[in-house]
Order: sequence, then structure tokens, then C-alpha cells
Amino acid sequence: MRLAGGMGALVDGLLQSLSEDRLHLEHVLTAVADRDDHVELSFLAGEKSVTVAAKRAVLAMPPRLVEEHVSFLPDLDEALFAAMLATPTAVASEAKAVMTYGGMSGFYDARGSGNAFVHHEQAVLREIFDASTGVKHALGGFLAMSPGLRKSFRGGLPLLVASQFAQVFGAGFDQGELHIQDWAREPYTCASQDRPGARFSASGSAWTAGG
Repeated sequence: MRLAGGMGALVDGLLQSLSEDRLHLEHVLTAVADRDDHVELSFLAGEKSVTVAAKRAVLAMPPRLVEEHVSFLPDLDEALFAAMLATPTAVASEAKAVMTYGGMSGFYDARGSGNAFVHHEQAVLREIFDASTGVKHALGGFLAMSPGLRKSFRGGLPLLVASQFAQVFGAGFDQGELHIQDWAREPYTCASQDRPGARFSASGSAWTAGG
């Protein structure tokens, strides 16, 4: 059900098949141009512009981010742009918390773990699950709070999350190492159209952000 070492192990495994000269990190794609016999890709690497020529290009990016940030020459078909805008990005506005118990294996084994769904209005985590990787014991959960509410409670959010782990599973489950990932704050995950309150025109011609 899970990879030993977490999903980072999958990334590390894929990297082993690439030579260092084929890997370019921290490059932001801004444009793709069809040059007949090749494709030209324009990137920003810090403040420097970089151009890469390729026989083919595969964009492994959320469609809404492609539509929002990448220009094409010639323009893509209007219906394709509309389809890209209409395709939500998975978990783009979600946030996840994970509490790891690396130095508490005996405690964790003795107390056990499990899954929980919390439905009351004051819930911080709406779903909690065992997130152990085989290397560390862990509990994970998706936050019930909206992106705006998470922003307002940012300072106290770790305490609220830890408190709910303890309320659901018992004393001691708030004493691990807490990690919170908020995808709504990630500019390369959450497009403007994925933010709560955004409204999309079915024609693909416009969207507005509100709320």
C-alpha cells in the first residue's frame, strides 16, 4: 500500500536513471514554441533566461498551471485551453498534517494506531490515517479548515493539530514531530482557478477569483 521510505523513495529511484547533465532544477517554464523540426522551451532560472531545444516535450504539470503561466507559439486550440481551465488540480487547495514518532516506536507499537473521520464543526482534521512508512511510525490527516482559515490560524495550527491527534488516539500522540504541507500556498501546485471562490466561464474565456 505504501513505498518503504515514503514517496520520496520513488523520486530518488527515478533520479538514478538520469545523468546529472540531463537534470535542471529550479527552472520555471514560461513558453513553448514549435520550430517545425524541434520544440523550443523557454525557462527562467533565477533571473536568467534559458532556452532548451528538444525533439519532443512532455509537460507533466497541472493543466491549469500550464494555461495560466505558459505561452505557446502558435497558440493551442481554444477548446484545449478551455479543457485545461476546466480540469481541477488534485489537492490544490488541501493541506495535510503528518506526525512522526521516530523515537517512540515502543510507545507507538504498544498503543496501536488506526483511522478516524471527524465530522464536528470545530474539527481541525477531518480524516486521520496511519501514515507509517516502514522507517518511521506516523499518523497523517487532511485538514478540515479552509485555506483562508488556515492562514488566519497559521501561528496556532501546530498546537491545534497536535491536540486533535491526542483527542482521537490518546495522550502521547501529540508528542511526535509535526509536519504540515499546505498546497494552497504552493504557486507551482495551486493555480488561481483552483483557489476557493474562483469561478470559471464554460467558454474558457474568463475566470474570476472571489471569497
